[in-house]
Amino acid sequence: MTSVLGGKIIWGITLLMMMGILTSCVPEEDAVEGSGDNYLRIGDVQIIWGETSTTNVTFSILFSETPTITTTPTTPSSGYSTNVSLSSVSKEGFTLTSLGTPYGNMTVHWQAIGKYK
Repeated sequence: MTSVLGGKIIWGITLLMMMGILTSCVPEEDAVEGSGDNYLRIGDVQIIWGETSTTNVTFSILFSETPTITTTPTTPSSGYSTNVSLSSVSKEGFTLTSLGTPYGNMTVHWQAIGKYK
C-alpha cells in the first residue's frame, strides 16, 4: 500500500510543480484560459492528466501538436513489474506497453503537456 500512496504523492507534487513553473513563465494576460476535469490551459499550453489500467489512452480534448507524456506506474502489491513504455504518442492519445506482470495489474498515472492552439 505504501508504494501506491507514494506514487500518488509524487504524481501530485510533479503536477503542482509543472503548473507552478508554467504559471510563473506566462504573462498575466495569458493566464489560465480554461480548465475542467483533468485539464488546464495556460496561454497556448494544455495539460491533461489521468490514470489508466489499460494500454490505450484517448485524450478527452485534443492537442494541436504531439504532446510530451510522463507516466508514474503503481502496483497493487510488491512482486509486480512497474516497467511501462510508450509505444506510440499522437495528438489524440497514446499507447502503453509492458503493463505489469501479470498483465493489467498496474495503474499508471499520466500527464500530457503540449500546445492546443
